[in-house]
Amino acid sequence: MQSRFAYRSSPTSQAGCHGVTKSMRHKPSALATGEIGEAIAAQYLKSLGYRVIETNVRCQGGEIDVVAWHGRTLVFVEVKTRKHTSRELALQAVDQRKQRRLLRAARSYLARTQLAPAETRFDLVIVTGTGENTQCELILGAFEDA
Repeated sequence: MQSRFAYRSSPTSQAGCHGVTKSMRHKPSALATGEIGEAIAAQYLKSLGYRVIETNVRCQGGEIDVVAWHGRTLVFVEVKTRKHTSRELALQAVDQRKQRRLLRAARSYLARTQLAPAETRFDLVIVTGTGENTQCELILGAFEDA
């Protein structure tokens, strides 16, 4: 089964992914939905050329959903999963408090791994829908390190 994902960093581009969305229909809890959404997001990012190196990374200050290389840029990705189309609510969930937590976690991750990337970036993937109606939206540079 092939699922279509909308890649909306530009209004007209689209990318496809295979597989993982089927299981989102059968897991009712918020934790399970989030885990499935993160798996879908990781597959989606791979289809866009990201090299995923870790998922669900716990660091001092918080959790990083996906850490990936996109070219020479190390990208920290926050994933928001909603069963129903709710882009605005997903965006609101990454408020300033959440952004500060992600920044602390990213700094902790860099210190622990001793990576020194040329650039870092914070992206957001919003996963909405279920089953064959699952959509992913990537927001490049969703916020910046202040």
